[in-house]
Amino acid sequence: MSRASSPARSGAAEELENDDIDIEQLITLMHRRPPLWDNFNPKYHGRILKARLWEEIYQDIYFSWEQCSVVEKKNKKIEKCKQTSRKKPARIT
Repeated sequence: MSRASSPARSGAAEELENDDIDIEQLITLMHRRPPLWDNFNPKYHGRILKARLWEEIYQDIYFSWEQCSVVEKKNKKIEKCKQTSRKKPARIT
């Protein structure tokens, strides 16, 4: 059975599957949180803080984030979101 046809998946999971992540919004949200990208920031190495900051970004990008299960939140699309943000910071000027 494919993941898309699984009856256990919620509408929130379907939203997470959407490839249309607004890159400009993601960059703006990250830019507002220097510990995620500024390695000179004293809080840059704080894993707990960074996890909380990513949660904030997910809530802003995915409106149904709070309705997602833990498994759905760990969906590979979230990792794709992080990877995309790592590839695109040169656009900020």
